[in-house]
This record gives sequence, structure tokens and C-alpha cells, in this order.
Amino acid sequence: MEPLVKIKDLKKYYRVGDERIEALRGINLDIPQGEFISIVGTSGSGKSTLLNIMSGLERPTKGEIIIGKASLNKIKEKRLSDFRRDNIGFIFQSYNLLAPLTALENTVLPLIFRGIGKKEREIRGKEILKIVGLEDRMHNRPNQMSGGQQQRVSIARALINNPKIIFADEPTGNLDSKTTEEILELLIKSAKENNSTLVMVTHDPVVAARADRSIHLKDGLIIKEEIFNHEESN
Repeated sequence: MEPLVKIKDLKKYYRVGDERIEALRGINLDIPQGEFISIVGTSGSGKSTLLNIMSGLERPTKGEIIIGKASLNKIKEKRLSDFRRDNIGFIFQSYNLLAPLTALENTVLPLIFRGIGKKEREIRGKEILKIVGLEDRMHNRPNQMSGGQQQRVSIARALINNPKIIFADEPTGNLDSKTTEEILELLIKSAKENNSTLVMVTHDPVVAARADRSIHLKDGLIIKEEIFNHEESN
């Protein structure tokens, strides 16, 4: 079976004054549909840069990233924005919720950009918020919710379009251990039910080990891959 994501000799360089920073120095990686992979590494290893390029938020300097049959670095910016909207869900460490909006209004934002009518948006928004356990918080604004509840809204927003791929950048980094476990269980369950691919950057080895496979980066290169068999450990 063809992988959903193919990364070929991916490189990313930045200029800082006269110095060239090599954030990624040749990444090759295949990710099947439905796999959960974690990307780990110390600060400056290139893990967030890799996630941003995989999700189309940044352009590579060299190399290619293919999602399905689309080569992201060959898609023009307007079409790339449409591609992200239709295929990708993104979850941030800092939640990135809009303060004036309620949980329901934040959740349905991607549907507005797709031109979905208000009635259908509300139905789908309420359904997904119920799935993430926030049926009693739909009309609360971010400052009326805990960190864990805000992250659940962020997850609901990422899932509402049934994306092929969910990219998560340190989604449990601001949460306590109990809430971290709850969020992880929710993400893994939701991804499996929708056969979505889940790609998560994390610095936490316990979180990383919940994945099917863990990719270790150092100095812009993959230095190790770990495969976890969770059926054996259950």
C-alpha cells in the first residue's frame, strides 16, 4: 500500500545574518494512513520545523513532501491553504482559541471557511463537542475553561472536518499528568475511529511511547526510529 505521506530528502535552511542555519539536513520518511507517529528531539533538533513543513505551514528549501497524490511544494499558496483546510487538522500547545468566541464558535470556524451553513455548523459543532466531553461547556469562552477543556476545544476544531492527517505540536505540554492522559486517550481514540494519521511533536518520552512509532531527530537528521507494540503490553 502507498504511504499517505512521503518525505523525500527534505532540507530546510535559514539565514541569520551571514550564517546559514541548517534546520533539516535530509529527512526521508514514509507514513501510512492511520499511523500514529511521535517526533522527539531536544530543542533545536528540527522537530517543529519538520511538523510545520509537513503541514504546509512552511516551505522546504529542498526535497519533496507528498500527501496522497499532492506534492505540497508544487502547490501555489492559495491552493495550499485550501488543501490544508480540506485535509489537515492542527492542534497547538497554546490552544490558539479566539478569546471573544465560545467553545462552539471556536470549534466550527473551519466549517465557516468551507462555506457550510449556520444550521449544519451548529449541529456538527455540538456533536463533536459532545464527543470530546464538553456538551456542558459549549457556550463558555476560553477564559471560563481550564487548560484541559481549552485543549479539548482545540481538538474538536481540528477533528470537525474529518481530516486525513492531524498534526499536533506539543498538545499536552501545558497540561498536568492526569489531563495529559485524558487528552492522549481522546486523540488516539478519535484518530483510530476516523482512520486519521496522527503526527505529534513532543518532548515527553511517556507521551512519545504511546505512538505506533517514534522518530528521533538530532541536528536536523533522523537518528533513530522506535516501533511500539501496544498489544503486547496490554
